[in-house]
Amino acid sequence: MNKAQARQIARERVAAMRDAERADAAQAAARALIDSGLLRGCVLAYLSLPSEMDTQPLLDACLARGCTVYVPVVRGETMRFVRYTRDCEMRAGAYGIREPIGAESDAVPIAADVCVTPMAAIDAHGNRAGKGKGYYDRYFAVAPSCVRIGYGYDAQVVDAIDDVGAHDVPMQYLATECGCRELR
Repeated sequence: MNKAQARQIARERVAAMRDAERADAAQAAARALIDSGLLRGCVLAYLSLPSEMDTQPLLDACLARGCTVYVPVVRGETMRFVRYTRDCEMRAGAYGIREPIGAESDAVPIAADVCVTPMAAIDAHGNRAGKGKGYYDRYFAVAPSCVRIGYGYDAQVVDAIDDVGAHDVPMQYLATECGCRELR
């Protein structure tokens, strides 16, 4: 299936989940990723939209473990990562995504250890369908040593995504409420 079909299937599956099921899944996915031992040092993560798995349990766990956490800020065609702390003030940024206020000058070093990446859908080979703008693929092109982790619901896993381009960078791991696993 192509990315548009994969997004649609995953969107319908996630929409069918009850709120309590989604909340439990977010806690389980955060626990699985923390238990995996993959999170260390500088972690790039994201502030979830209502349609995505809630990342707040994961962000809280990363900070509690002493990780330095950065989240994306989008300006036009550019995505930068800025420092996130428990007490930072937030505002609605591009696409309605929450972002820290006043952190514009605190850009992430390219040598981030891990990137927890949002996904609309993903297959067993790590091929990810995002929102379609290519922000993360462009980031991974300049940060190839960063460990790439897809983060979301198991309902977002599809059989195969077949319209993968040369610019699409696959995820190396997948963390869902069913656990954290390496992708091949």
